[in-house]
Amino acid sequence: MEDKKNEHVNIDPNTDLLDSVDSIPDDQSSETEQEDNITAESDLDQADINFVLVDESKTDKTVPLKEKVLTEEDFENKLHQNAYLKSKPVHHDDESILINKKSFSRFIAAVLIIAIIGGFTVGVGYRTADYFIFNNVPESSIRYVPEFDQISHDTLDLGDYSITNIANKVEPSVVAITNEVVQNSIFGQQSGTSAGSGVIFDVSTEKIYILTNHHVIDASSELSVSFFGESNYPATIIGSDPNTDLAVITVERSELDEEIFNRIRSIEIGNSDNLLVGEPAIAVGNPLGYNNTVTVGIISALDRFISEDLNSLSLIQTDAAINPGNSGGALVNSRGELIGINTIKISATDVEGIGFAIPINSAIPVLDELIEKGYISQPFIGIYGKTITKEESEFYKVPVGVAISETVPNGPAAKYGLEKYDIITKLDDIEITTMEELTSELMKYHVGDIVEIEVQREVSEGSSNTPARFESHIISLRIGDRNKY
Repeated sequence: MEDKKNEHVNIDPNTDLLDSVDSIPDDQSSETEQEDNITAESDLDQADINFVLVDESKTDKTVPLKEKVLTEEDFENKLHQNAYLKSKPVHHDDESILINKKSFSRFIAAVLIIAIIGGFTVGVGYRTADYFIFNNVPESSIRYVPEFDQISHDTLDLGDYSITNIANKVEPSVVAITNEVVQNSIFGQQSGTSAGSGVIFDVSTEKIYILTNHHVIDASSELSVSFFGESNYPATIIGSDPNTDLAVITVERSELDEEIFNRIRSIEIGNSDNLLVGEPAIAVGNPLGYNNTVTVGIISALDRFISEDLNSLSLIQTDAAINPGNSGGALVNSRGELIGINTIKISATDVEGIGFAIPINSAIPVLDELIEKGYISQPFIGIYGKTITKEESEFYKVPVGVAISETVPNGPAAKYGLEKYDIITKLDDIEITTMEELTSELMKYHVGDIVEIEVQREVSEGSSNTPARFESHIISLRIGDRNKY
């Protein structure tokens, strides 16, 4: 047995141990034969077994076997030495270089394979280098591959409700609106049809009240409403306001089938003042005639102001898909509560996912006034104006502000002493530099409020070559209602 470190020899118990070694032949073949014989003839049941330890690290065959025998002291020293070596890290430079060369070759091969196959991440490359250079085997793949729960869209939880629950909750409150438009032109009478959406906000014993956009029902000659995509019922306009793009229409309770009436219900109103950017937003409406279509997105931004020509109110921006026919429909939160009325979508080939809704908290006062008056009182001072820019101010040597080009006959401005060519610079201590700022600030007032307007009025010097000189005037006036002029 070539791997044995120590030889086992049977010795007479009455013979000295070292002397008996002299009788052992030096010839190695004899050693092997004797060893095999001794091993074969060994009796494990024998009571006394004597042995010597032979150090085979001495491989020189010329060394007599007697010199290879270990004394008890040598044997103990060798045991202590082995124990010490096992307890200390040993670095062999030659061996390390060999391992690193092999590892580096394996690493280069691995990199080439990765480059050919492609699609590996930096993390994979790092783990490969870690293994091939340092021979570090990952303890567990779980540490590097996080688990993800897959959620299907139809059960995606948005707060208290899933999308399915929200759709079921909102469907009885959203209607489709068809507007028959007839207009006269130089080519004669022209007719057409447009479609939109509306939201039921009140169901009484006599009428169903529906909130929608002004542009959905504008120029209507005949208006009809469809519940659940079924039969159309005639509708009546209660009030409409182009500045806020809101309108209220009604359907008579007596017109509805009993089965339809029992299924519809008013929508639950939310609080648009508490909205946060990034929270879920669900749009429900009638895009392209597809009744009660549900689209999902988020609140992209708040307090967006588009243009006074489109809407005088600040708007909610959302990426929930809003398409033609969605106008007037519901924008709801994750609890199925109405937070906005869908109104505008920016349409362009290079634009996607930018839609707007009127916040419900801004719509409610308008809704109440439309029901009460049929129109919205518009704060009005009775002027036509033009913005004087900073560049124009420097060139013409006039103040920055809003120059009055005309006053409306019998309007508040004319009645309280504002004059043509006056330049409005302040409204109740709020600096005014543009026509948009003047309009925006006036919207914060109510009809009948008293407001102080500061204007810069030119003082005539009698010479056309003399630079104009302006004096400041404070004029108090009572705000009027645009609908009366």
